[in-house]
Amino acid sequence: MPAHKIAPLRRATVPRGDLRSLAALQTSIAAMPPPPTPVGLTKAVREEWTVFWQSPIAAHVIPAHLPALRRLFALRSQRERFALVGFEQPVSFGSTGQQVLNPLLKELDAIDAKILALEDRFGLSPKHSIALSEGLDDATAAAAAANRALSEGFGDPEVVQEPRARVKRVAAIE
Repeated sequence: MPAHKIAPLRRATVPRGDLRSLAALQTSIAAMPPPPTPVGLTKAVREEWTVFWQSPIAAHVIPAHLPALRRLFALRSQRERFALVGFEQPVSFGSTGQQVLNPLLKELDAIDAKILALEDRFGLSPKHSIALSEGLDDATAAAAAANRALSEGFGDPEVVQEPRARVKRVAAIE
């Protein structure tokens, strides 16, 4: 059987535009109303959902992120329910009548690990929130500088002269 030829990858063509249209896109994303609260969340987690959508981080959520974001809040709600029942009855009886830790309390560690991973992805931990805000500040500063350059024009082309130290070193080599 002949080997199939794999089509070469083509470069994606990105439409060209200025940074002002990018800023307008970001503004329209930020103005997007929050999606409805997922069904089945506890009261406290529904409040957390509302707080999240009022935070600056929510401005960077795109529709493709919504399934993971819903999963995060569903896990938080599940964790709250497991903790409530588990702490009411921390000890249960095993198959031979021995006392064992409630399995719901054991499950909290696994749920916490999943929650932490998703929170890190969305920049909800203090460490990742700082990193995200620094990255956004850098991107904002770069966009502002580019916008200034576009609005002011690039000016007259100037003749670029090499620094004197470079010229002396080249003369010394020859």
